[in-house]
Amino acid sequence: MSIFGWALVVYLIILVGVGYYASRKVTDAEEFMVAGRSANKIMLLGTFVATFTSASMWIGTTGFFYKWGWCQIWQGPGTILPSIIIILFIGPYLRRFAQFTIPDFYGERYDSKLVRLIAALIIVGLYFTIMVAQLMGGGRVIQAALGWDYKVGMIALAVVLIFYSWAGGQRSVIWCDTLQFFVILIASVGTFYYCLNIMGGFGELNRTLAAVDPNLVRGDGGGVMPWTMALAWTCIWGFGNSAQPYTISRFYSAKDIKSGIFGVGLGAFLISLFIILIGIVGVTARIKFPDLPSIDLAFPMVATKLLPTPIGVLAVTGLIAAIISTMDTLLVTLGITCGRDIFQKVFKPNATSRELLFVNRAATLGVGGLAAFVALNPPGPVLVITAFAWSVIASSFFVPLVAGIHWKRATRIGAISGMLGGAAVSLLWFYLNKPFGLHPVLPGLLSSLVFLVVGSLSSKEEDISELWKVLHPTKAKA
Repeated sequence: MSIFGWALVVYLIILVGVGYYASRKVTDAEEFMVAGRSANKIMLLGTFVATFTSASMWIGTTGFFYKWGWCQIWQGPGTILPSIIIILFIGPYLRRFAQFTIPDFYGERYDSKLVRLIAALIIVGLYFTIMVAQLMGGGRVIQAALGWDYKVGMIALAVVLIFYSWAGGQRSVIWCDTLQFFVILIASVGTFYYCLNIMGGFGELNRTLAAVDPNLVRGDGGGVMPWTMALAWTCIWGFGNSAQPYTISRFYSAKDIKSGIFGVGLGAFLISLFIILIGIVGVTARIKFPDLPSIDLAFPMVATKLLPTPIGVLAVTGLIAAIISTMDTLLVTLGITCGRDIFQKVFKPNATSRELLFVNRAATLGVGGLAAFVALNPPGPVLVITAFAWSVIASSFFVPLVAGIHWKRATRIGAISGMLGGAAVSLLWFYLNKPFGLHPVLPGLLSSLVFLVVGSLSSKEEDISELWKVLHPTKAKA
């Protein structure tokens, strides 16, 4: 086995050890779901950045830079926008609400088990899809780094991930993500420096890239990235990540509101730098490896075939860290959603903490195993699958969430209409192959807004005065 293989094996063993050690503190369902609300500023920074920088970014987005060049930089604004939205309009309010899941908020805010159940089912369906895509990305990295068969590598990764997520839930995830954040940070700096050094600097890199294909250095990619698509990417990542339960639920685990704001705010700055790094890696791969069988192999090939061995080892380990740190959060969110929002809130309201902990763990194990089974036969490119799921989540979750926090007149009828209407329009737009060149997230978001406003204004106003005092204590005092 190569040095890359040994590095990955050692790293995975370390993750198992950290995850297991953290799991020893998990004695009840609350510890499993929100880590005892004990995450400090560094932990929040680590878990936010590590979770955000997933396989869709390091594998999928790098592949898009490889294929279409610098026009993919327009995905950048969408990586900064969600942090701003979360800090200003969502995160602090959810921390004051202080429950466990996003469906918790929907259920309480709109006083409806149906709204909670709809939100839970959307999370389960779409997060399962994203989980499959993340496992695919991890399998591709191991395939390139170790020379293993894709299926063997993906299963090995899944076993490690499922074990520590099952054992420690959110506490294991936060501890492991914090470790992985520092691995990603060190690896990214080293990779950025050596790619530019190999290509002779940024100017020489672009001149060489233009010689391969002039469209690769154009802002629109020669028509690949019109303004409508640039806007769509901003909406997909911006509004989609702003309403992502696995992202914003970090505020539930925060020690306090300031810790959450610090982590998300500084994280936004670092993530924006990562987009530039990913672009450098993607176009470098296009120049050095122009005939890759899959665009998802761009970053792994640069790491294992182009960089000096020590930096290559760091880069491969960083890739694995980025992928696992998103998968563990997705998996635990799926397990908690099945346990709390479906089992406890729908079927057994009087479930004990011990029973809920058992179901959370069982769901985590079951969903993880099923996702690995589906990923054995990849259904498509990583970024395409992720963008599909993100679009539907953005179209269904964003408007009802923000309206529920900031518009007192929003009602359960409006929320149901906004969720289902936005999701339906987004799915229809995908099915019709993007009429008028608009990405489905754009009509999806607009439809969700229209459905929520019309549904709310046409239904009876609901009394949410007590919850409003929790969400907006300053306004309540005034």
